Amino acid sequence: MVRKARNGIVYPYRVERRKRLSDGTVKIYTSYEFKIDGKAYSRKKYADANKRLTELLQERARFGSANNSSITLGAYAEQWLERRERDADPKTFANYRTIVRKHLLPYHRQKLANLTSGACDRIVNGLRITKRVNGKEQRVKASLSLRKQVHTTLNQICKSAVSDRILPTNPMGGVPTPKDKDVSLADSRKNEANERTAFTVDEARRILKAANDLGVRDGAKEWFRLCTGMRPGEILGASVQDLELGRMNGVPYGEYTVNWKLEELKKEHGCGEPDRRGVYPCGFKRGAACPRWRWRIPDGFDMIELAGRWCLTPPKSKRGRKVPIIPVLAQTLEAYLEATGDMPNPYGLLFRHDDGTPIEPEEDIGNFRRLLESAGVPNAEHRSRHETRHTVVTILMSMGVDYGLVEEIVGHSSRLMVEHYRHAGLQERLTAMETMNAALDLKQLEPADKRSWNAGEPLQSNG
Repeated sequence: MVRKARNGIVYPYRVERRKRLSDGTVKIYTSYEFKIDGKAYSRKKYADANKRLTELLQERARFGSANNSSITLGAYAEQWLERRERDADPKTFANYRTIVRKHLLPYHRQKLANLTSGACDRIVNGLRITKRVNGKEQRVKASLSLRKQVHTTLNQICKSAVSDRILPTNPMGGVPTPKDKDVSLADSRKNEANERTAFTVDEARRILKAANDLGVRDGAKEWFRLCTGMRPGEILGASVQDLELGRMNGVPYGEYTVNWKLEELKKEHGCGEPDRRGVYPCGFKRGAACPRWRWRIPDGFDMIELAGRWCLTPPKSKRGRKVPIIPVLAQTLEAYLEATGDMPNPYGLLFRHDDGTPIEPEEDIGNFRRLLESAGVPNAEHRSRHETRHTVVTILMSMGVDYGLVEEIVGHSSRLMVEHYRHAGLQERLTAMETMNAALDLKQLEPADKRSWNAGEPLQSNG
């Protein structure tokens, strides 16, 4: 019961606890206690208890309830994970959970309310992992990529804690994103490539020419990649059903509606909870081996099962984004569809293996980097498929295309996009994307006969 005076004012009350000692004597311990929102507080001195009581009452009067300043980083991070599981992408959530339960584990007992910028900086930049070096396990500094992930996750946790009034301000605001200064030559080349956000116009031309030499079955995907600016997962998960090709005044054109992306989803046990030893009822350790396995996804998550662990999931940006297909690409896709018409396609994928199964990201990365090597692009082994998106944006912006229209085409999400956002019709989007022709000096691809479009034969050009 909360102690109140006759005037209704809450006050601390004296509590005496007796303890019998080993010599038979009884010792009396005195404290002053009070309760706020069902939680008990205790102090040895009345003045200290009354001061804390006043602070909590002021908080409740101002905000409606008193905050939990005693919660630890680990306990709060678990609460944060429960909330994120309901709305985060499955793969993103899996990364969050790994960061919290593995890499933040040494700091789980840290009081969240006492978290400072200095403490956060030590957590992020002092992160070390166990790695096997020369046959021996050693503690080494975590990679730059992992430290960036920890930085992002901890920043989101602290933002949430500010909203819950556990932290007055976000201590991660004073922690810069990790950067490596002392790196090896190989790493410096990799960093140089990563900092390079777009291919040059000359490099783009050479990449398209190298794609021509692959033949239509392999080259069409690379043309699609560089002439649409779509995300890698959206390309690998592209559906034939969402592609529309036609003719406008005798000129080929098209439009692709982005509804899906290819994503690897994890499986978990469906047989029940593990025992104290961590053994599941089915006896298997891996969730994928469980006879009653289930997908590790939030309730109501929209997805289409493909082969193995691969699925189609909603794209990062909103569904229904329209990507115009310029004439030269439309012609290439027409030839590609004709050349692959006899290939099995059980999942309706636009780009696929000969047996109809999806092309996995690692394979796509390898093929793309080999294409860059054949095109003579520097640091090809470290270049990213995502750079084609930046390339499309850079070229369109350099040709004077409206910023808001560019953002709508490629599906970016930012404040600038919101400020400039507007809906554009097909004709306007086509006109915008056709500026790629002038920038890259694209040539119409018209084969001399249908045999030139067979797999393994180069795309023909009349220009």
